[in-house]
Amino acid sequence: MQEFWKGTPTAYKKSEYGVKKRLDALFEAGFEPANEVILDLGAGACAYSRVMKDMFASTVVSIDIDRRLLSQAGRGLDRVQCTASALPFRQHCFDGVLIIEVLEHLQDDRVCISESVRVLKDDAYLLITVPNSFFILETHGMRVFSTEIENLLGLGIPFVSFLPKVLRKYIERARVYSVKTLTKLLNEFNLQIFSIDYMMPPLDKFERGEIKIKNVNMNLTAALREILSKIERTPLRIFGAHILIVARKN
Repeated sequence: MQEFWKGTPTAYKKSEYGVKKRLDALFEAGFEPANEVILDLGAGACAYSRVMKDMFASTVVSIDIDRRLLSQAGRGLDRVQCTASALPFRQHCFDGVLIIEVLEHLQDDRVCISESVRVLKDDAYLLITVPNSFFILETHGMRVFSTEIENLLGLGIPFVSFLPKVLRKYIERARVYSVKTLTKLLNEFNLQIFSIDYMMPPLDKFERGEIKIKNVNMNLTAALREILSKIERTPLRIFGAHILIVARKN
């Protein structure tokens, strides 16, 4: 399966705030995963796989199209190089599938969901996160003809995500989603949606030093996270960077 534009995988450093915050969506939706077999689809460097292995999974199978990224994960994980459009697994073999910031990079997101549903057991869960079309920053950069435009200050490009789809398709490196478009996609496969939420930027790139802005240190990052967490408990959360949906296969 071809991609729009490869994303930047999350590294595993044991302190990933954003990783754990996304996984918390499972518990908040009422699921209590324990000793389960999980598929991490589009795992990249396997940060989520390792945290799940530490927290609750007996087995995590990490898949990605990029062998180089999978090789960075180290030992102790089952890693498979393959595409999301043709998963090399039998039907009904996973207790859960994670699709974290992956759908937006695929040419055909429907095929990815179809394959994920096929390998899920009945009553198993699907955790999906995607970029929110209501977020003010486009975090994947953009392209103008053959010119690639990177994010400003490593953060994003303002207002691009607000453009209508008919214009975005000419400049986007990755899709953005609304709750309406994502739930419509999931409803095509008769998935039962348990929870829909939004997540503000986790600021992991500040913590890892990937974005360096003068006078931004760990104390300020912690303070900003506290403010953003409070916003997530208000109606303003609909302007968060990410949409999180937990669904179950009927």
